[in-house]
Amino acid sequence: MHSKDVELSVWCPQCKTDGLLTIPEAMLDEPHYVLCPACGGETAQVWCATCGMGGQLFDNVAERPDAWRCGECKSEYPLPADFYDKPVEFVVLPASDLINKLGKTLIIAISAIVILSMIFSSLASFF
Repeated sequence: MHSKDVELSVWCPQCKTDGLLTIPEAMLDEPHYVLCPACGGETAQVWCATCGMGGQLFDNVAERPDAWRCGECKSEYPLPADFYDKPVEFVVLPASDLINKLGKTLIIAISAIVILSMIFSSLASFF
């Protein structure tokens, strides 16, 4: 990270991965199209010049809107024409990556147990 960079906490709404997005301080007030490196989920990092609120925009980013609206003051801002051509990826936090992998493994294990229990129940009815 350079001395003029800012780290922002980001979250992927699709795979629930947490991470850090590094943006040059001079570009902090510009909107950024953010892709999740774990699943390709799409969000945007935005900042409202009217009320000063900033953060992630989750609503309909995959639908490629050409503007975004501040949830706080309702100001509307156009997105740059090349917004979707310049994606940035965040760095996955190791704990988040581990939790996601464990969560997926747990889901697979529970599914396997349920399937095996259904098979054994079916077999038990034959005896």
